[in-house]
Amino acid sequence: MTNCAPVLIITLNRYVHFSRCIKSLSACTDADKTDLYIALDYPLKVKDWDGYKKIDNYIKTIKTFKNVNIIKRNENYGAVKNFFDSVAQIFKKHDKLIFSEDDNEFSPNFLNFINNGLNKFANNPLVNAICGYNYPFNIPKNYTKNYYFSQGFSTWGFGIWKTKFESFDWDITNLNRFLHNPLNVIKLNNIQYDLLIGLMNIVKSGNITGDRMHCYNNIIKGAYSVFPSISKVRNFGHDGSGVHCSNMLKQNIFVSQLIDNKKTFDYDTNEELENDSIYKELKRHNYNFTKNNYIKRFKLLIKYLLFLMDISFY
Repeated sequence: MTNCAPVLIITLNRYVHFSRCIKSLSACTDADKTDLYIALDYPLKVKDWDGYKKIDNYIKTIKTFKNVNIIKRNENYGAVKNFFDSVAQIFKKHDKLIFSEDDNEFSPNFLNFINNGLNKFANNPLVNAICGYNYPFNIPKNYTKNYYFSQGFSTWGFGIWKTKFESFDWDITNLNRFLHNPLNVIKLNNIQYDLLIGLMNIVKSGNITGDRMHCYNNIIKGAYSVFPSISKVRNFGHDGSGVHCSNMLKQNIFVSQLIDNKKTFDYDTNEELENDSIYKELKRHNYNFTKNNYIKRFKLLIKYLLFLMDISFY
């Protein structure tokens, strides 16, 4: 096993996003020591073909990394199946990996941050992932560490270990039981503003979304994700082109986010799993997404009450 975890990127047709993602990743420290896996899905619709062909041609020119491995689908898998199948293939050869969708742009020290974190917390049962993205909230002035712990999770560039990932509870029946406890719902709302609706959708549809289930597993295991105090990732996916992200570019929250410009990252000493100042600011950040939007909050309450009565809210 090498010190540098392999990187997996799933993609389909978003050539502009994908090429930006690869360009920034190739500029990261240790990119030349990193195995890159690209899982290229098969087009489902006619409109997907143009971007798909551009990506298919582009991946043949990528040379910065130690190795470039292409997982090319012969039928449409969809984002979720493409992710889980690719992860299973990589875990046959590696004990850890770094994942990104194709709409991220990285800081030069992104790989350094994730790899150092994977090494540092490998034997810590209370850490389930290393997340490269940091939410656009205000780090408290009295908090001086360069990373923090949270039971939340971000799929925008993260590192995981095979053993920990394979120990996750993916059972939707258990999730359903968890959601029927209102005390658990309070925890969810404090961690991430859209987590409750995402988990209810999993129960109703039977379709797993990994980021929501990762948060759920953090909670039931009493575990955490590691986040950087300065984000190592900027995301461009809220332009209506993605599967799960709506068009939010008008808010200009994510594409304008400042990210770290340093080439390397050394972890500060920080053994405080729950910092009160960080927790309060994250809670405030989540609340601000629905602040003054009483209709949205009322609808969520109604959906949850219907969920408790096992009535479809679609």
